[in-house]
Amino acid sequence: MKKALRVIFGSLCAVVAYAFLFCGFCAAQDSVQKDYFCDDIQKPFFASDGKGEFCAQRRMSTVDKFSMPKPEGVKRVFVAGESVANILGPGNEVLGGNISGGGNAGFEIINCGMGGYESYRIYGVIKEVINYSPDLLVVLSGNNESGSESCPGLEFELRRREFRLLERYYTLKYGPQEARKKASLKMHENMLVKMARAAKKAGVPIVFCALPANVRDMPPRIPLPLEDGLFASGYRLFYDKKYSGAFEKFRLGLISKPHDYFLNFYMAKTLEKLGRSGEAGPYLLKAADFNEVFLGSVRERNGLVRKAAGSEGACVADLEKFFANISPGGLPGWAEFTDSMHWRPSYNKAVWEEIFRSAGACEIKGFEKIKVINPAQLAETPRADALKRLSYAFFWMDGHELNEGALAELSYIREKIPNLLSEAAISPERFEKLLIHNFWSLGAELRVKAFFPLFLAHLAETERRSGNYSAAGNLCERALALEPGNAYFRLERAQILAGLGKKKEAESEFSALAADPALLARETRPKALTSVFPSSRLLQKSGAEQKRAADLQLRAKARSLGLAYGFNMPAAPETGAFKKSPEEHPFKKDMEKSKKLSDSAVEKIRAGDFKTAEKLLVEALGINPSNPEALISLCSLRLREGKKEQALKACQGASEAVYANKENSLPGFEILACEAEFESYKILAALGRRAEAEEALSRAVKNAPASWTGLAEAKAALQQLKR
Repeated sequence: MKKALRVIFGSLCAVVAYAFLFCGFCAAQDSVQKDYFCDDIQKPFFASDGKGEFCAQRRMSTVDKFSMPKPEGVKRVFVAGESVANILGPGNEVLGGNISGGGNAGFEIINCGMGGYESYRIYGVIKEVINYSPDLLVVLSGNNESGSESCPGLEFELRRREFRLLERYYTLKYGPQEARKKASLKMHENMLVKMARAAKKAGVPIVFCALPANVRDMPPRIPLPLEDGLFASGYRLFYDKKYSGAFEKFRLGLISKPHDYFLNFYMAKTLEKLGRSGEAGPYLLKAADFNEVFLGSVRERNGLVRKAAGSEGACVADLEKFFANISPGGLPGWAEFTDSMHWRPSYNKAVWEEIFRSAGACEIKGFEKIKVINPAQLAETPRADALKRLSYAFFWMDGHELNEGALAELSYIREKIPNLLSEAAISPERFEKLLIHNFWSLGAELRVKAFFPLFLAHLAETERRSGNYSAAGNLCERALALEPGNAYFRLERAQILAGLGKKKEAESEFSALAADPALLARETRPKALTSVFPSSRLLQKSGAEQKRAADLQLRAKARSLGLAYGFNMPAAPETGAFKKSPEEHPFKKDMEKSKKLSDSAVEKIRAGDFKTAEKLLVEALGINPSNPEALISLCSLRLREGKKEQALKACQGASEAVYANKENSLPGFEILACEAEFESYKILAALGRRAEAEEALSRAVKNAPASWTGLAEAKAALQQLKR
């Protein structure tokens, strides 16, 4: 039974594991998780009993055993990786519990998958197991490359320094977020190459797996950008089932923010509701590529896996392609996955067979005869699946706001087993008993007590989105009774009131939230339970500055939503998450410093000192990534160097910085945005990307003020392009 539970529920580890790697040790999990991530990896994975039998000695490892020397005639497979390796199950279960006779005589599978392990820790396992006479190594790596390292000691400090150096290097060409992603990808690639080389040196065939993802149904685990007026309007219309109106709002939003995750995701969902599912795929794939919670998209990571494997002559089992081929429209979703990355255990047999098929295609002989069984599927009842999803959803809830990933899981449970949510909502004690309790959920009781009101608010939103406003209102009032005055719960109540047709009460609530200058002055939760996934760059600040930024962002969301419902909201001094008045602007000094650097860069360009100009521009963008002047100057420099793709990114970033941030909606910047779009059109045309070129040129003409001197030329070019 314990084995089956490990297979079914083991993937829950990724939730807390990522939090550990992202934010360090916290609360009750401090000591135990330090042992798991830091201390356990200092000792061998396997220990001998002195009689030739080896057993895993790291906590949370599977129960697989093997003997040395390897018995004659045995083909031995080692699996190394993270939680997706762990859910493949112990080797004896894969082979039917009998490796000494029957159809699987002579085969061994030893699973060393460890939840939360990233490539560095996986490489440590690979280095060890190549000494145990493997005939095949299978590696599943890519979902835990957060770029952070929390362990003490010299080797971990060296990794931190390596990451910082790479990050600084990439900052010379990219903004801070992109530089961090590039650094993470590079370190991952280096570790994959090391694994491949270690296997090659030992003469052991190795298969790397390109990992799949839930593209269709799983949004990132962060709050919605409701401070964006266009998105808020589309969101309101979508859940009011006014899909044509929502489509238009999301379409307009994507003109200025083509890379925004939620605009792409909700556009896809709107197309599905309009019966145009065939058009949704590109938006879902684009959304997946711009998910910034984890560094690098699934497609980027898998490209890296294929590249690293190819460079060393290693084999690839393309599980990303495999799941796309078996999913409707090539887009995996809830039918195949329980969250963003963990497939349902019922697919284990198919995954194993794809791995062995890929090995055979690479001329790795002998494994095509293995008969894989799938005992885990027998225990995957609908309720067991729902309990797993409930645990995922709850452990993603953090901070103050509603978490989209958690809402997606709860909405699925509501559809399949609604009584489970009703049971969980009875009391913290009842809810705590429903959660999966294992190594990764230490401190769950404390967490439930702290976050039960937030859980009720999530349930309220789940009901609201389903049009059940009465149930939503009851749940929301319960949440407010436990945390009186919670601004985000009040924002939820305002939407419920609007849905109930109580317009005066709703308008009053929205207006009060948009005007109150001290909504988030009081922190009501334990300091040990702070947010793991910040909702925006603003919340990465600290202290009073962080609270002020969060307060401004909440007010902006209330105002945008109030306007989306058609209410007369009070004039607000802020735009987006900022205020225009210097005394209220939380990052005024940063913006001034960034502008001063970009102005200096222009002077250097005029003087012909392009190298210094580039350094100044990169520094300016490191301080303020939305500095449109720095971006368009960088575009010009990149064009001068013949780097068209990089120039295009900078020009598109300049226009997006103006259109997406009303703080930059000034007459001079409006012209700058048109110039950036016009330059983007030229680059795209030169690259042969005609459709995108026309789109950029159309935006330039549509948004151009009469004072733009390039308007006539742009109009003529657009007419020529449309012929």
